[in-house]
Amino acid sequence: MLLLKARLALELPPINKALSRAAEGLPHPVRPIARHIFEAGGKRLRPLLTILMARLLGYDKKDIYDLAVTMEMLHAATLLHDDVLDNADTRRGKPAAHTIFNATSTILAGDAMLAHANALVAQCGDPRLCLCFSEATSRTAAGEILEIAAQHQVETTAEEYEEIIRGKTAWLIRASCQLGALRAGADDALVEAAAAYGENIGMAFQIVDDALDFAPQSVTGKPSGGDVREGKLTPPLRMYRDSLDDAARAAFDQAFNDASFTDSDAERIADSIRAAGFDQATRMAAEGYLDKARAAVLARLEGRSSAAFARVDVGRTEQEKVREAVSHGLLLRCGVAESRINGGRPAPGAREFSGMSMREVCREMLVRSGRPTSGNVVEMVGRALSTTDLPNLLTDTANRVLMDGWESADKQWQVWCGRDSVSDFKELTLLDFASGDDLALIPEGGEYQNGRAAEHAESVKIETYGKIFPLTRQAIVNDDLGAFARIARNHGEAAARMVNRLACRVLTANPTMGDGKALFHNDHGNLVSSGGNVPTVESLGAAFLKMRTQKDLLGNRVQIRPQFFIAPAALETGAEVFFNSQLIGTQEKPNQANIYAGSVLTRVYDAELDDVSAADWYLAGPKGKTVTIFTLNGATAPYLEYKEGWRVDGVEYKVRLDVAAKAVAWQGLCKSAG
Repeated sequence: MLLLKARLALELPPINKALSRAAEGLPHPVRPIARHIFEAGGKRLRPLLTILMARLLGYDKKDIYDLAVTMEMLHAATLLHDDVLDNADTRRGKPAAHTIFNATSTILAGDAMLAHANALVAQCGDPRLCLCFSEATSRTAAGEILEIAAQHQVETTAEEYEEIIRGKTAWLIRASCQLGALRAGADDALVEAAAAYGENIGMAFQIVDDALDFAPQSVTGKPSGGDVREGKLTPPLRMYRDSLDDAARAAFDQAFNDASFTDSDAERIADSIRAAGFDQATRMAAEGYLDKARAAVLARLEGRSSAAFARVDVGRTEQEKVREAVSHGLLLRCGVAESRINGGRPAPGAREFSGMSMREVCREMLVRSGRPTSGNVVEMVGRALSTTDLPNLLTDTANRVLMDGWESADKQWQVWCGRDSVSDFKELTLLDFASGDDLALIPEGGEYQNGRAAEHAESVKIETYGKIFPLTRQAIVNDDLGAFARIARNHGEAAARMVNRLACRVLTANPTMGDGKALFHNDHGNLVSSGGNVPTVESLGAAFLKMRTQKDLLGNRVQIRPQFFIAPAALETGAEVFFNSQLIGTQEKPNQANIYAGSVLTRVYDAELDDVSAADWYLAGPKGKTVTIFTLNGATAPYLEYKEGWRVDGVEYKVRLDVAAKAVAWQGLCKSAG
């Protein structure tokens, strides 16, 4: 890997020089637009692949750079066109070209770049290179057309999705590798292997990119769930849709087809996708294409014929089919609903495997891998656990069942807490800069004065929570998969309860904040005494007033309006009677209007609060500005690891969740002590 990184570092400067030469070769009016898109950044993946493939096959001439950058020019032209079609404001963190140079000029500049790139390819004097470039151009355009046609079409199939990404992304990466092989003078079989390598790399690249669309903004730098708003039914979104019940799916389909999803809808769906692990499942699907890419190159490097290569690929595919059938069969046995397995379409053979005992599954895995099934049952099971893919399949099963438990658990914290991600276990300082002073009147000829600034810091540190549970050979021999599934599901539910508990502890523990005072403190303007348990117009009014008059570090009003009412389960009945009563009658005020009736506040009742007080309740402002749940690298759900058992004869599973809960500010919170 270090050698590869060193090679990439050596190749990037001449690539960028070749791009500059190409830009200077364009007509004068086109050059500023070309420079703008080239200088915006980019990984230079496509020219790098052309060069590396050529170098791998022994081509060491410097003219490879001018050929390689034609792929970057083609890619850049498609980006210019895409941004106009999508009316995008930015590209790679900078203003999109059409926002500076206008749409018409940008489209024409893209056309000119395509023509110039084609001319550079033609200068090599090899018609095969021209044909490769031309096919890449037309295939990419066709893929873009298919993608536009499929927007906001919930009927788009998985096969149609693959056709789209093969055209719009994979074919250009395929052509990049193919150009390198052609320039190196490789034979037809090797050129085809290079093309297959590139195509599969491109498929994996786009699938991973579609998974990243649902990562938190703190990871990618852009709002998550962009494909929801743009109406692209990518694999994570398809899995999410398939997981919904009939009513929710119908509502999703309507909003998707009508392009009526809001930014908050997209964020909510992205949260659900990460919680369910659909983004991770998509990444795993990309691994299959990476395996195909590796197989394509290795087959040729090992001197195999194209016929042998085909046989290897088919064999691998068959193995994948068996693995998928076993995986889905185990999920069915563990009680996972069929509708949640592969979009309600378990793999062929899954039901047959679901009817097998675990001993029979072990025997089948050994037979499929060409290993002996002799010896007693315990020995056979041990051999299957140590020499076949069975531990991986069981881990996949346990992880899905774990996620079933996690998803089904009541996660009240998701309603009112914000989410964020950190990159390591170090203590992180969260800086909060107070709002600025009021703007001062500047008389004619007057001087502007410096404003005041104040800074407040809170700190948070991710902690690790986990447990180990085994799957013994004895359990497999006894066919006790049900107990295994129950343990996995229970751990998923326990993880959800734990995060709920951490969020509630922030409120009940009343921790010390960065200014040395308790979270709920009279000096923070967020503590009232209700004089009772169930909220009243008077007690809510007092809490509302406290929050609306809270100040920042400079003494400025922050004007936060409460959005959430958070209370222990013991108050739910009385509080709901209050919130659903239009009139509040007392002897003094028999017909008092309840201004807090209806949906003024979103109510959250959490039994975790009851352990400390059955009377205290809280108000909270917008999500993300009060209590935040921090996770490691965006992993918002527990995950499993396994190893062959050391303490037990079998396999041990470790469930782990890296998480912390923290009040990021005292403003926006208020406690009513009952």
